Amino acid sequence: MTEEKFEEDKFMKILVNLKDTQESIQGFSGWCIRNKKSAYKMARCWIKVIKKVRIEQKLVLFYLVNDIVQHSAKRGYVELLDKFRSGIKEAMPHLKEEKIGPKVQRCLDIWDERDVFDSEYIQELTSLIDLTPVKEDQEIVENFQPQQLCTQIKIMKALEDDADYKLKTLKENDLDNQDIEEMKLKLKDKHCGDEFVHEFEDGTKRMEQYIKAMEREITKRRQVIELLGQGKKYYDSLFGEAEIVATAYSNFGNRVKKVETKLAEKMPALV
Repeated sequence: MTEEKFEEDKFMKILVNLKDTQESIQGFSGWCIRNKKSAYKMARCWIKVIKKVRIEQKLVLFYLVNDIVQHSAKRGYVELLDKFRSGIKEAMPHLKEEKIGPKVQRCLDIWDERDVFDSEYIQELTSLIDLTPVKEDQEIVENFQPQQLCTQIKIMKALEDDADYKLKTLKENDLDNQDIEEMKLKLKDKHCGDEFVHEFEDGTKRMEQYIKAMEREITKRRQVIELLGQGKKYYDSLFGEAEIVATAYSNFGNRVKKVETKLAEKMPALV
C-alpha cells in the first residue's frame, strides 16, 4: 500500500493476512506512520480485527502496533500515539491468553523503559493482562477438531440405539404389569413359583442392563454437548475472520463495478 486514500476494508484485509515476519510488520508499520493522518481510523480497524482473529494473529497485530508506537515515540508523533492509546487499552483483554501474554508483557516493559507511554498508563495495561493459567476460549478454538465431534455424535447415536433396544427387551418381560394377587397364587405353586423367580431374575437383569445403557448414553451426551459448545466457539472464530475478508472483497467488487460503469459512460467519447 502506497500513500493513498484510506480504505477501511482494504486495511482490515491486510491486518487479517499480515505475516509474522519482521519485514512484513516493519513494512506495514512504515506505511501506517507515513499515513498518520488516518491514525484514528487505523486504530479502530485494528481493534475490530484483533477481537476476531486467532491467537497467533493477535500477537502479530500487537507486534505491528508495538513497531508503530515505538517509532512514533522516537519521532515525536504524539497525535498518532494518542489515537492508538485507547485502542491498545481496549485490546488488552484479548491479549491475555497464556500463550501470548508474556510476549505482550515484554513489549509493555520495553515501552516503560523507553518512555513510549507514561508509566501509569502502562501499569493500567499490565493490570488488564491476567496470566493465570486457565483454559481460555482461544485454546479451545485452537485444539478443536470437527472430525472428533462427528465421531462422538456417531458413538452417541449407537449408545442411544442400544439403550432403546434394552428398553424394548425390558418391556417384553412385562414384569411390571403383572397382577399382585396373580403373583401370590403363582408363588404358592412350586413349578409356577420357580418360573416366576426365573422371570423376576430375568427382568431384574434386563433392568440393570437398561440402566447401564442409559448411564453410558447420558455420559456421552454430556460429552457431545460440551463438544458442541466448543464447536460453536470454533466456527464463530472462523466466521469472524471470514466476515472481514468477505466484506473487503464485496466492497472491492462494488468499487470495480463503479469504475466499470464510469468507463462505459466514457467509451463513446473515446471511440
